Amino acid sequence: MPFQRRNRIIAAIAAVVVALAGATWLLAGEFGLIFADLSSPQDLRALIESTGPWAKLASILLMVAHSFVPFPAELLAIANGVVFGLATGLFLTWSGAMCGAWLAFALARWAGDKWVKGLVGEARWRAMRAWIEKRGTGGLLAVRLMPVISFNLVNYAAGLAGVGWWKFTWTTALGILPITTGSVLIGSHMIEAPAWLWAVVGIVAVVLIVADWTGVFRRRPSGGS
Repeated sequence: MPFQRRNRIIAAIAAVVVALAGATWLLAGEFGLIFADLSSPQDLRALIESTGPWAKLASILLMVAHSFVPFPAELLAIANGVVFGLATGLFLTWSGAMCGAWLAFALARWAGDKWVKGLVGEARWRAMRAWIEKRGTGGLLAVRLMPVISFNLVNYAAGLAGVGWWKFTWTTALGILPITTGSVLIGSHMIEAPAWLWAVVGIVAVVLIVADWTGVFRRRPSGGS
C-alpha cells in the first residue's frame, strides 16, 4: 500500500475514533452524576425509556460509556432485557460492548501507557499485559470469560500489548457472550417478576457497584501460574 494512501486511511480511522471518543466523553460528562445514582436495573430502565425513540441508540451509547465510566455493565444488560426483550436486548448490549471495547483498545494503542495510567492502576494493567503477552490468544479469551476481571482493564492491556485487531475482536466477541446473554436473559424474564425478586437484584446491584468502585473482586492474573 502506498505510503500516502496508508496515512490517509490511518488519519480517517483516527478521526472516527476521536469523534467517538468525544461523543463518549460528552455522554459520560452529561450523565456522570446520573451514573452515581444508578443503583438498580430499574433506574437504568427508566433512563433508557426516557430517551423515547432514541432508546436503542441510548442503550448502545451507555454501553460504550461503560468503557470509561465505572458502573457494572450487567445492570445495563438486565435493563436491556426488560426494555427490549432477549433478542434485541442481547444485540444492543453486545454491540455497545464491542464498540466500547474497540474504542478503548484503539485509544490504548495510539495514546499509549501514559493515557491508560489515568484510568487504571499501573500495576494492574502491567500484570494484565504480561499475562496476555505470555499466554497469547488462549489467555486473552480466558480473561474474557472471567466476569471478575475488569472488562475495561483487558481492553487497555490488549491495546498496550500490541494484540492484533482481529484477535482482539473475535476473542472479545466470543468471550463476552456468556455473561451478556445471562444478564439479558434475567432481565427479559423480570417484566412480571415479583417485588421480592427486584429487591434481590437491587441488593446485588449495589454490591456490584461497590465492588466495581473499590476493586474488591478484581484479580491480578499471575504470570507464573
